[in-house]
Amino acid sequence: MTRLVYSSDAWKLLNGFVSVYKPAGMAPMSLTMMLKKCLVDDLNCMERRVDPRFLSGNKRLQALDPGSPGGPYISQKTLVDNQLRVPPLPAPPVAKLPKPLDSQEQIWEEKYGSIKNFDINNPVTAFDDEDQNEDLDFFDDESSREFIDYSSHPLVLGPGYDMNDIQLFHLNLLTTRASGVLVFGINKAKKRTFLMRKNRPVLTYEVECEFGKHTRTGFSDSPVIAKATWKHLRYRRWRLDQLCSTIEASNQKQAWTVSKVDPQSQEGYELACKGPIKPAELMNTIIYSIRCTEWDLPKFKVRVQCIGVDHKFILDTIAEIGIRLRSHAHVTKLRCSQVGHFPAEDTLLPQELSLQSVLTQIHRNRRMLLSKNL
Repeated sequence: MTRLVYSSDAWKLLNGFVSVYKPAGMAPMSLTMMLKKCLVDDLNCMERRVDPRFLSGNKRLQALDPGSPGGPYISQKTLVDNQLRVPPLPAPPVAKLPKPLDSQEQIWEEKYGSIKNFDINNPVTAFDDEDQNEDLDFFDDESSREFIDYSSHPLVLGPGYDMNDIQLFHLNLLTTRASGVLVFGINKAKKRTFLMRKNRPVLTYEVECEFGKHTRTGFSDSPVIAKATWKHLRYRRWRLDQLCSTIEASNQKQAWTVSKVDPQSQEGYELACKGPIKPAELMNTIIYSIRCTEWDLPKFKVRVQCIGVDHKFILDTIAEIGIRLRSHAHVTKLRCSQVGHFPAEDTLLPQELSLQSVLTQIHRNRRMLLSKNL
């Protein structure tokens, strides 16, 4: 197992797919912002590297190209531990200040010599050679020319990563009421995410329903607009199974019709061997499989496998099932259990989100997709 110390190394690995479980009642945007914040906080807690070319001690700082590769980087922790000392610059020249004199006579003697030897007939007197050649001096102490460079201090630079630096792309969408798998493509996985979305992965939904009521939106939390009895269905589960088979057959027929391929031809056989038929032009949601998995009246549960999912289409389908069975039905829970090859068992819960868990799942998903030649 590789131990990551620097945030730049972790950032290079932050490219791939990660699946997160969205609970019901949470908006998808809230989960997206939560994932970004967890990644940014963990990246900013890691150690950073500093390019020594951009320290203030470099005389050719203006001529440097930030895009060109530099030499070995210096860790920020090393700079802070060493007081951020950088190579000294030449100190500015400082002239010697005259010594404080007590009287005008001492000033005269310091400049022209003794006043007793002054010749009144030759009032113009020049400086001595020693005074004329008095040059500018530098600091003699080498350590006094060292200074502390705060340009690379963490408090000056601020956070190394921001939430805008991380790009997340949705492979599937869920409404606020729905729960289940939500797959994200991170950073450089943008192109592959759009390609997989274009191929329309098969989505699996677990839908919990209830007979007897028809609501305005199809969910249990909306106003009830109609009621009907369900007791005549007590020992007639086969009627629901028969209706599900009819819906499944009609949708598969629609898929072949839209794809414009004859299912009895060789081309249709080769297309069917590749998996579910996915039309090139998809107008509505196509249901490939719908099965009743639980039967405990007035509640029941169905599993739906479809593409191009529209949650309203699933709600309308359940309402249509209730009407065809001479009753009414509505959805109490809608859960996405699988998106393509990403099952709910391998997702991360919101409380498990961290940089380490995301990198681990990116690596596992990359191996899974390579094994399936995707």
